Amino acid sequence: MMGHTQNLTRPAVRAIVDAPMKRKQDGKIHFMRVFGAFGDDGRLHVRDTGPQGSHQLAATAQANGLAMVPDGKGLSVGAEVDVMLLS
Repeated sequence: MMGHTQNLTRPAVRAIVDAPMKRKQDGKIHFMRVFGAFGDDGRLHVRDTGPQGSHQLAATAQANGLAMVPDGKGLSVGAEVDVMLLS
């Protein structure tokens, strides 16, 4: 916004995918709602919160991050993904 001086960016970390994140190839980056927790290895591990439709309020309430999933068929278990932390 014009004149806004506060930095509104959220912290982002690299995370490990614990369950497949499927999506359709459509030429866009998808921001998928995820729940993450730090594992014994000290790294953040994430899985999606379920269906990603805009009407899925339970999935939104459970999420503590947004995974930035690049265009393609999704991410497999063990893949790395950038996650913006929400809390």
